[in-house]
Amino acid sequence: MSKPCSLIHRFGFGLRQLLQDFIPAYCLACRQRCTDLTTLCGGCADNINYNLYPCPRCALPLKKGSFSCHCRDQHTSLDSLSVPLLYTEVVQQLIYQWKFHGRAELTQTLINLAHQTPTPGAGRCHRESVDLLVPVGMHWRAHLRRGFNQSYLLALALRNFLPDFDRPPVKAILHSASRPKAQHALSRTARLKNARQQFSVKKNLAGYRILLIDDVMTTGATMENAAKALREAGALRVDGWCLARSIEPGEAG
Repeated sequence: MSKPCSLIHRFGFGLRQLLQDFIPAYCLACRQRCTDLTTLCGGCADNINYNLYPCPRCALPLKKGSFSCHCRDQHTSLDSLSVPLLYTEVVQQLIYQWKFHGRAELTQTLINLAHQTPTPGAGRCHRESVDLLVPVGMHWRAHLRRGFNQSYLLALALRNFLPDFDRPPVKAILHSASRPKAQHALSRTARLKNARQQFSVKKNLAGYRILLIDDVMTTGATMENAAKALREAGALRVDGWCLARSIEPGEAG
């Protein structure tokens, strides 16, 4: 190591130690003090559950080498679906803070976790060329309460993981009708009924290849309804990407 590089390395190390002493780092999930300037403590980082072998149609986790899933006979408007994380304790805590405590800055942390999956390609950014990144729409009242559309923030962050020569624009073209209650507060059965919201698209999408983006997938009804609206507007292909998959007891393969 040359002398200038050695000095820079020592300066950087000293600066990190100084920051750690005067501005200690705390885990974003459990709020315990970290021993280093990291976003998650070692225990929480080890408890991130990745969706290693997801069903390509509904993203439920399957056993390695399994191709059997209960969704095989169900119709879907999606050509493919990628969901890299499972909605379990640590991820659930991070997403809760992100969505319901106005922590928009956690968007990049969540996207980074999604791209650290140990299985190559599992749930990562879509590898085929697309023309538009489309976040799932949010009704204006919900947007006003939260202050941001989390799916739109995900789309912006996800775009940076695409190759420089193939970065399509992010377009909020899905307009959502109001629905009576928020999905996170309902049971699975109630979510299915409540998610029958209608999306509308005012743009002619004839020939477009679209990557549809949302945060958490539980029943799949929201993604399906959004994809259907894009298809009806003329989309040639609609692939889905969600950050995390929620699993009901006995649902995983």
